[in-house]
Amino acid sequence: MKKAALKVIVCMILCAFISTVYATEYCTETICVEEQKIDKIPYEISKIHDDILKNNNEDVKTFDEYDLINVFRNKSESQLKAEGYSIEKIKEIKSDEVEKIITEEIFNRSKLDSNQLKGMGYTSEEIIKLKKLNGSESIEELSKSGLLATCSVYNTYYSHTYKTARDKTFFVVAYGWEWNRAPSILGTDCAGVGWNHDFTPDNSIDNSYNITYKTYVNLLDSTMEKYSSTNMVEKYMQTSEDVFDLNELYGEYYYVKSGYGIMCLSQTGKVNDVKFTFKYGHNETGLVPSVGFPWSIGFTLEEAETVFVPPQLVYHDFAIVE
Repeated sequence: MKKAALKVIVCMILCAFISTVYATEYCTETICVEEQKIDKIPYEISKIHDDILKNNNEDVKTFDEYDLINVFRNKSESQLKAEGYSIEKIKEIKSDEVEKIITEEIFNRSKLDSNQLKGMGYTSEEIIKLKKLNGSESIEELSKSGLLATCSVYNTYYSHTYKTARDKTFFVVAYGWEWNRAPSILGTDCAGVGWNHDFTPDNSIDNSYNITYKTYVNLLDSTMEKYSSTNMVEKYMQTSEDVFDLNELYGEYYYVKSGYGIMCLSQTGKVNDVKFTFKYGHNETGLVPSVGFPWSIGFTLEEAETVFVPPQLVYHDFAIVE
């Protein structure tokens, strides 16, 4: 029974090649960063995340699974090439394959009983809408009905200080994402950050900084949660990433509902005009996404078909002297 329900939930995952290594760790030239199971997320970090989403401030943007497909289709081939997509990838995403997978998954979910749907996080109103589907609705209609999974992303300024005694500038920013329920496709995703100047990650102020904390939720009971952490080190040229499988670490019944953290960067001397950006790449056709050229605040998420980006990058002009 559970396996049948799981197949309905997960639908079909198109994978060219995904290994456990790629799901839980990546390696730079000098260090490997592994995702670790943890008992709980530090309260201060989770509170910041919850407050940002609850207040729904100007730093938060929410997309559903159709929004980014639509945006992608409205871009020209030359625009997409400039963003780092290959001709093969452009043809792949502009086809209706991803759209078919998403709509088929929603129709399959509509056949589940109400208790299962409630356990997955659907509201009573949404369950009624699901039960009324006849299987002919378009992805646009499903989007307007609020039946597609949504993802909220943000990056928020926290502080920008120059500490005279240490002759060092610190720039601190919060970033994160959260799904309202499991997306239709559970593959390998990537959270990436980028910044300017010669800053590097520095957790000397707080050892809970420069870590992405993720919450895994049970696909059949959204009240059941597990947690993980991944250290964010500089990958290459002012960027860092967390590449992970959406339902690998805690087994196939758990998916990553949210991920967030506080990034603390430092650089010797007094540094002004600091910029920081966060992007979350959701993979829909199987290849492993990763941070790529042109790096820094302009980095791309290579191989990610859907890239969720906050409304604006974080910018602060003058450091506060302490």
